Amino acid sequence: MANTKLTKEALAKALKELLHERPLDKISVKDITERCGMSRNNFYYHFQDKYELISWIFYDDISKKVETYADSSKFLEDSFTSVCECLYNEREFYLKCFKYVEQNSLFDVLTELYMELWTKTLRERYANSGLDLSGEEIQLMAKMNTRAMVGMITDWVKKGMKDDYMNYSEQNAASLDRECFVVGGKYLMLS
Repeated sequence: MANTKLTKEALAKALKELLHERPLDKISVKDITERCGMSRNNFYYHFQDKYELISWIFYDDISKKVETYADSSKFLEDSFTSVCECLYNEREFYLKCFKYVEQNSLFDVLTELYMELWTKTLRERYANSGLDLSGEEIQLMAKMNTRAMVGMITDWVKKGMKDDYMNYSEQNAASLDRECFVVGGKYLMLS
C-alpha cells in the first residue's frame, strides 16, 4: 500500500514539474514516466490516463481536509471552503488543469464530488424532516444544487482563482442557510 502511494505521488510530482514547462495538452504519459524514471506500464497499473492522475491529485489534496468534518449539517459549507482553499493553495497547477474541459476534467470531478455530497445530505435532511421523497426528487434537487456550487467554483476559477474565495464561500453559506424547495406544490424550508 505504501509503495502504491509513493508511486502515485512520484507521478503527481512529475506531472506538476512538467506543467511548469508546457501546457497539459503537450504532456504525454511517456513524458510523465520518463520524468520520474518509471515505466509506462507502471503508470497504467495505477491510472487510465493523465486526467485520472489529475483527479487523484485533487482527491488526495481535498481528502486531507474533508476527513476532518464532524458536523454533517455544516459539511457542504465547509467542503466548499475547503475545495476553494485546496485549489487556491495549488492554483498554478489547478489553473492549468482547468483549461482542459473535455471528459474526465476537473469540472467533472467536482460535479461528481458535489453530486455525492448533495445526494447524501438531502436524503438525511428530508428523512429527519419526516418527508418521504422519491429517489428521482432527491436526484433532481441534488443535481440543481451541485450545478449551483460547481458553477460558483467555475466562476471563481475563470476569474483567476484570486484570494477572494471566502466571498464565494459566504454567499454559498447564506444560500445553504436559506435552503428551500417546492415539494408537491408546497413551499418548504430546510435548515
